Amino acid sequence: MPDKISGLSEPSVLSMIGTILGGAGLIFFAYYGFENIVNIADETKNPAKGIPKALLISIAVTTAFYILVAISTSALVGWKGLSLYGAPLSLAAEKAFDGQGVIILSLIALFATSNIALMMLISGSRIIYGISKEESFPKTLAEVHKSRKTPWIAIIVVMVSTMITVGFSSGGYFYYC
Repeated sequence: MPDKISGLSEPSVLSMIGTILGGAGLIFFAYYGFENIVNIADETKNPAKGIPKALLISIAVTTAFYILVAISTSALVGWKGLSLYGAPLSLAAEKAFDGQGVIILSLIALFATSNIALMMLISGSRIIYGISKEESFPKTLAEVHKSRKTPWIAIIVVMVSTMITVGFSSGGYFYYC
């Protein structure tokens, strides 16, 4: 192992394993969600051709974006600074945009979280629709809107159940009543 870097001690085997598992978990969650593209396959014109293409393009764009972010943050702050700070992306954004970095990063996180929540709601309604189509759930949930061609009853069921869950969860409206 190379000489110790000032301020950093030699890592233990357990911390190295923890770092590897943490990195694997980060990669898993970074790419988690691409399978949701398949849930909306019924709403595309040529799913056999379009879905694989959409998956490959979206994974390639996301990977390129992640690589560019990693290179940019390393160039802005340096690997030592990133390794010593608890929120390295926040540190890089702060350095790049002065005091506005945290606000910009927060807006991006808010947009990304909203997008993920929307995709999960859409996927949930499509899953319920598919199960109902196979007659494992009530057939009513498989009803498709005449003009929009979407499973409107399944969408309403997912929306209402999500609102109830959020309302009764920690921090929700009914939690404090």
